[in-house]
Amino acid sequence: MVNNPHLDSITSDILGPTGSYWEKNKDYIVYNFALRLYQYSAGKMFDYSVHENTKILPSNFHQRKEITDKIRAVRRSSSQAKQFQRLLIGNYGMFETLTPSKCKLSSKEANKLKLTGNSKQSNFVADHIIGVTSIGELATEELKANYLNIKTDTDWSKVNYVQIQKAIEKMCNKWLPNHLWLWAMCRVTKEEHKSDRLKRGTDIEISDKKKLKHYNNANIIIEKYQ
Repeated sequence: MVNNPHLDSITSDILGPTGSYWEKNKDYIVYNFALRLYQYSAGKMFDYSVHENTKILPSNFHQRKEITDKIRAVRRSSSQAKQFQRLLIGNYGMFETLTPSKCKLSSKEANKLKLTGNSKQSNFVADHIIGVTSIGELATEELKANYLNIKTDTDWSKVNYVQIQKAIEKMCNKWLPNHLWLWAMCRVTKEEHKSDRLKRGTDIEISDKKKLKHYNNANIIIEKYQ
């Protein structure tokens, strides 16, 4: 087992709150992330308030829930809604993909393979270190718990769009600059990325992924991208 430094520390000069990427692109980063959170929030408000003004959903709670659960309920650890959230925020929460070359992250083996002249793209994988589903879950839970005080989904009917915009603004100012590392990607070899070697998924805590425990357990050493 290897022992990599924590993800936030090895990306701080680029993705940290005073890092080069944030300083250069913060206007784009903030707008894009705010837009994605707003799109998520509008969908949640739609579920819990649209029946008050339209007939899109029935006024009876149980009838509404039967319809919305067809889309949003979790089945076999996922749902269409979770997949939407995964794409909306996990994949597209940043205005552009934080590729391994942008993050300057590569495994030692991938660097070695590259330097041998074997540069076929099919030999490498750009790995989302934290995982896009985990990112989507973390960001939306952060918004609900710490900026909107949403304890249950029915609480979405108690907020308005101005409150949501203000909450998103606060989250973009306080939380986002310290969490760009969530979207960081690392170049690894196709062999290193095999699921029986590099474990991934939402069953691994983000705090452990931040410590790069799944990379350590897979004996993948992270170094500067070459």
